[in-house]
Amino acid sequence: MCRERDEEMKALGLYDAQRFKDIESAKAAGEYHEIRVEADMTANDIQLLVDTTAKVLGHTFGVTVVGM
Repeated sequence: MCRERDEEMKALGLYDAQRFKDIESAKAAGEYHEIRVEADMTANDIQLLVDTTAKVLGHTFGVTVVGM
C-alpha cells in the first residue's frame, strides 16, 4: 500500500531564483528544498501551496512554480 501511495505522489523542487542562478547553486548552498505532493494537484493548488510557504518563511516576493 505504501508503494502505491508513493506512485501517486510527485516531487516539487523549491529554491529562491532571485538569489540563485540555478538549482545546482541553491543545492550547494543548502537552499534547495523538495516537497512531495499528490500527483493530481492542479497548478493552481501547487502555486497556492508554494506562495503560502514563502509567506510563512518570510519571503515577500512572488514565487514562480516551474515544472521539473
